[in-house]
Amino acid sequence: MCGKKIPVPVQGVIREPSEMNPIPKDVLCNHRDVLLESAGIVAVLLVLAIISTYNYLVFHSIIEIFTIVVSFSIFFLIWNGRKYIDNGFFIILGAGFLFSGGIDIVHTLAYKGMGVFSFGGADLPTQLWIAARYLQASSLLLAPFAIGRRVRFLPTLIAFGAVFSILLWSIFAGFFPHCYIEGQGLTPFKVSSEYAISGILILSVLLLIRARDAFDPSVFSYLVLASAFTIAAELSFTAYVSVYGFANMLGHLLRLVAVFLWYRAFLVVGVNRPYDLLWRELTRERDRVRESEERFRSLFDHMLEGFAYCRMIYDESGRPSDWEYLKVNPSFEKLTGLSDVVGKKVTDVIPDIREKNPELFEIYGRVAATGQPAEIELFFKPLSIWLHISVFSPEKDHFVAVFENISRRKNAEIALRESEAKFRHIAENAKDLIYRYELFPVRRFSYVSPSATSITGYTPGDHYADPDLGLKIVHEDDRPLLASVFSDPDVLSRPLVLRWRRKDGQVIWTEQHNRPVYDGEGRLIAIEGIARDVTERKQMESEILSLNRELEQRVAERTEELRKANVLLREEVAQRKKAEEDLKKRLDERTVLLRELYHRVKNNMQVIISLMNLQLRKIEDPAVRHLMEETRNRVRAMALVHEMLYKSENLSEINLARYIPLLANQVFSSLENKSQKVRKIVEAEDIMVTLDKAIPIGLILNELITNSLMHAFPEGRAGTLGIRVQKKDHTVAIRVSDDGTGIPQDVNWREPSTLGLRIVMSLVGQLKGTIDLDRRQGTAFSIEFGIGE
Repeated sequence: MCGKKIPVPVQGVIREPSEMNPIPKDVLCNHRDVLLESAGIVAVLLVLAIISTYNYLVFHSIIEIFTIVVSFSIFFLIWNGRKYIDNGFFIILGAGFLFSGGIDIVHTLAYKGMGVFSFGGADLPTQLWIAARYLQASSLLLAPFAIGRRVRFLPTLIAFGAVFSILLWSIFAGFFPHCYIEGQGLTPFKVSSEYAISGILILSVLLLIRARDAFDPSVFSYLVLASAFTIAAELSFTAYVSVYGFANMLGHLLRLVAVFLWYRAFLVVGVNRPYDLLWRELTRERDRVRESEERFRSLFDHMLEGFAYCRMIYDESGRPSDWEYLKVNPSFEKLTGLSDVVGKKVTDVIPDIREKNPELFEIYGRVAATGQPAEIELFFKPLSIWLHISVFSPEKDHFVAVFENISRRKNAEIALRESEAKFRHIAENAKDLIYRYELFPVRRFSYVSPSATSITGYTPGDHYADPDLGLKIVHEDDRPLLASVFSDPDVLSRPLVLRWRRKDGQVIWTEQHNRPVYDGEGRLIAIEGIARDVTERKQMESEILSLNRELEQRVAERTEELRKANVLLREEVAQRKKAEEDLKKRLDERTVLLRELYHRVKNNMQVIISLMNLQLRKIEDPAVRHLMEETRNRVRAMALVHEMLYKSENLSEINLARYIPLLANQVFSSLENKSQKVRKIVEAEDIMVTLDKAIPIGLILNELITNSLMHAFPEGRAGTLGIRVQKKDHTVAIRVSDDGTGIPQDVNWREPSTLGLRIVMSLVGQLKGTIDLDRRQGTAFSIEFGIGE
């Protein structure tokens, strides 16, 4: 035996396995018990078969009594458990077994040889047999249709009792067909009835198989096997000739096995495991409830909406004054940010809620008192959020609030309303005509801006009243173009220029920009657009076209004039080109002559310098010799200018940045005995000067450098001589400085007695410049003169 705890119903309550005592499982729990039970059944069948050979009435009575007892036991089992049975299958089956067992009692008493009834012979018990089997098979066929349905017990008993009474009355009144004739055996009605009963049983088995989930597996197996053995018995009863024959005996043995299986299904399982038999639907319902509770719990814990189960609290006058939180879900805290609220009053959780949202007390109180649900949207001021709240009352003075945060939607709605208001303000104040024309389901104008009156003379109301007004105001010649808009989407998307006829008859030009509106099926349902009065623009365009034609005529005339002038110009250009070539040729010749002139001047000066050098060799007087050397250096300075001009590409200007260093080197070289210990610093910018300025500059620098070398560094004294030339705007600044002994303070340098300074002062005047002397540290002459742009 296998020990296993199973739930047992006690007074309508199903206890869990932990609450019940262990009850041994039936003998089918292992193979050994099955073998022992099968052996016992075979032994009983053999004993009964042997008994049938000695006394058939005893054999028949034993089997029928067992069958009747089992049938009545099944009925009483179902009767006693009717309060807990929600499955109509067992109600119908119990009634069928009760009344078929009742007919079996009469059948047993009427059997041939019992001597209870003096009439009917073997036909009477056979008729009773067929009636009982029809009644039993019918209950087995009807029962599967009642699975999972509630069937009232008393009406079912009354119905089966009525059938039972009709069957017995028809048999004993002689209306029931004969089933057995002495000397002939079974009648065709009896044989065909056995086949019909077998067919009904087969159909009931198919219905059981289709609803097998409604039964415990072992109960289902017993029911199917019992029906199978019953079918075999009925088929066996079609073959006997004598009521004491072998076929009759075999049929009763097969029926005994079937009844035993019903006994196992209902009585053994019903006593040991009633939970698996009669209350299986109840446990299935319990499992469904448990699953439903688990789904509800999961939904409760994971629902996005906030959930609050509350008890309403009233003041002394019966008005809602507060409420207490009894249960909230996790989303409550997520949406509100409020935690640990269960068991607390709302005024403790949100102290200022009464002042900020007093309407909640009125709504929640009304729902809790009347049970009428409510649905609201409000701005919850304590948390500054919009809420959609659904309220209902599960019991008096209690309510459940399910809410969601709709701030994003409400803000979007507010923004949309503001946007719509702005659009409407713009549309109603715009000079352009704004419209929406519906094409489906009915053609009509759904919006026309007020500017329609000023543009067309027709008011928006005129357009709303006449859906064809938009076509009527279009000029007759332009209507085909408007019609093409509805047939060609490309035309609809492009700007459309049409002539309209105003209410006063005036023709105006308009430009329309349309946008098609489609529904979810891609069907064109409306056109939205803007129309603008472009009459002035069209008039201007017409004037522009006229002016363009006039301009084109003038351009053509002017082009002809220009063509003729171009011919003359080409001739003039050719003449000028020839003149330029002649001029270039003469310039080239002039350049050659000018370069040759510079070269000859330089050579002549070089001859003069050479002559002076020869003369210097014969002069012994130091004063005269000094004068000759100064004159020679002056000539060299001028000769250097002509030499640079000769070598330059530009024959009219000389670059001081190249000329001054060469001049300084030349002076230092000529006074080598005076300049050995003097350091020379030359800073000269790229400044181009003409010949008439280059020669005075060269002579000035020659005199100042010579003067410094001759007088600033006596007795071989070392020092520095600096020359700086730079351009300032439109002037040239020359500074010659040394750190020698300097010019004495009593010397009037502006009216010098020496030839060199007189030459300098004269040349500065020639350049129209200025000269200054700084005697603070040695000697520094600063000269500035203009050179122009």
